[in-house]
This record gives sequence, structure tokens and C-alpha cells, in this order.
Amino acid sequence: MTSRERRPEGREGRRRQPSAAVDVGSLPEDEQLDRAREVALRMLTASARTRGQVGDGLLGRGFAPGVVEGLLDRFEEVGLLDDAAYAERLVRARRDERGLSRRAIAAELARKGVDGDVTRSALAGYEAADETETAVREALARLRRTAGLDDEVRRRRTFAALARKGYGPESAREAVSRALAELATQDAGASDR
Repeated sequence: MTSRERRPEGREGRRRQPSAAVDVGSLPEDEQLDRAREVALRMLTASARTRGQVGDGLLGRGFAPGVVEGLLDRFEEVGLLDDAAYAERLVRARRDERGLSRRAIAAELARKGVDGDVTRSALAGYEAADETETAVREALARLRRTAGLDDEVRRRRTFAALARKGYGPESAREAVSRALAELATQDAGASDR
């Protein structure tokens, strides 16, 4: 007899046996609504989500579309769902923490189900000049990390990193040029001391 067989209270013994799955679509509407509310609240407790993400999650679990729409409308009314606030937070976070371009952020918001008008409004505060400065900041960071490599390799890797962050070829080229110029100025200043 193995140790697992002797200890039924072990990990396997503590697991709940799978219960028979209930087809939520066959439940009465008021019961579906109660269950959908519980699921949606658990989803929102885990992390902030968009209306589209919560709706997709509920529909994927078999809740009726009418129940889902009504619940989502109510959650918006009471402030539990706010795509505009979500989009603004995401724009700030992706710009400041990850250095993403407007295009990359817009694509992420679209994947999360945020409406195009809401996305445009959230991105309105992320000006082209801000995007250029963010690209230069990201280029500087990449160039500093690759300081020991050949200059062409450094440029190529920095350009590729900016492309992965959603910057177009012209923006990436300009950011790399400005970052290299800034590094050259810093190096000249350091050698004068």
C-alpha cells in the first residue's frame, strides 16, 4: 500500500468531487441573474475588467444574453463597470510602466472589448509629443542595457524593441537617433570632467 492510499485525507482526499454541471441556460431567469451576479462579482474581485470581458465570461459560461446585458447595464449604473475609467488607467499604466505606443495601447483596449470612442477619448491625453518622449526613454533604456555590444547590434535591437512596443518605423528611427545623440552628449560631458 502506498502512502497516498493510506492517507485519504491527503491532497486527493480533500478535493471536492466534481458535481454534476448545471446548464445555467436552462435555469429560470431570476436564478440565472443571481448566479451571473455572483460570477461577475468574483471576476471583478480578481481584477478590474471591461464590460466586454465580463460579458464574454458570462456568455461563455452559458448565461442567457438578455440576462447578461441586463446585469452589465446594472453594474454600469452602480459604478462596478466603467470602461472609460478602465481605459484611462490602462493608458497611463502602459505608457508609463511599459512604454507602449498609442497604437499598441489601442489594440490592447480593442482586445479587451473597449468601444472605439472610449479608446479614442482615453488616448486623447497621450499626445504625439508624449509618445515621442516615451519612445526616446525606452530607446535610452535599451541602449544602456546593450552598452557592451557593437553599435549596429545595439541600434537593431533597440529598433526591434520599439517595434514590439507598437512604434512605427519613423518613430522608432527618430527615437533611436535622439537617444544615441543624448548618450553621446552624456559621454562627452563625462569625459570633460
